Amino acid sequence: MQKNKKIALVSVVAIFLIITTFLLLKSPISQGQIEKSGKGIRGEFPVADFSQVESANDSEGRRAKNTFFDKTGHREIQENDEVKIITQAESWIEKLPAIPISQSDIVLKGTVRDSHAYLSANKTNVYSEFDVAVEKFIFTKEKPAPVIKNISINREGGSVRFSSGHLQTYVLSGEGCPENGKTYVLFLKRNDTFKGFLLLTAYEIADEKVYPVDNVASQLDYKEKTLTQFLNEIDKAM
Repeated sequence: MQKNKKIALVSVVAIFLIITTFLLLKSPISQGQIEKSGKGIRGEFPVADFSQVESANDSEGRRAKNTFFDKTGHREIQENDEVKIITQAESWIEKLPAIPISQSDIVLKGTVRDSHAYLSANKTNVYSEFDVAVEKFIFTKEKPAPVIKNISINREGGSVRFSSGHLQTYVLSGEGCPENGKTYVLFLKRNDTFKGFLLLTAYEIADEKVYPVDNVASQLDYKEKTLTQFLNEIDKAM
């Protein structure tokens, strides 16, 4: 009798472990740390519909961006109605210096006019695109500075709306989001794969002071610095 009880107990434990493992594999938690609120995330991310599909009418540049943001070895984004935020831990954003001049190809002052989110080609990822009206170039590796009034920039992360109406936001650890109508100092990296620019980091300009968009410790020293002071710090870093 005692032996039968032990066998039954082992069987129950084994079944529990199998079910738990199955549920974890189905859950988006393997794609990143799950948070149930947007605590600590700055800005409102643009939204892509999960039903969005690539079209033959998409430009070559759009298809190149969609492919660039694919995550190799990851499964397709999945809906979890108990989850609002999925954060990828230990992102490159947290490792950037507060003023990443050496990593940047362009630093500019500009205003975000519009923003959109797109799913990657295999729906394993979402990225955001920001259309920026350029006010002035602060730094550029390209000499002379390009003569452009508008620039499109991209960054991993964004929100996904499912057919149920549920919204899930995917972000890198420490990542914030520029918002439409606001003016920023933007640090950009050229990307040769899709012939465009990636957003490294940004500082919002409000009342002639700067505020980091990303929520990382290294940038807190510059919070509420005057724009003049901040531009002087950029000059020193050049």
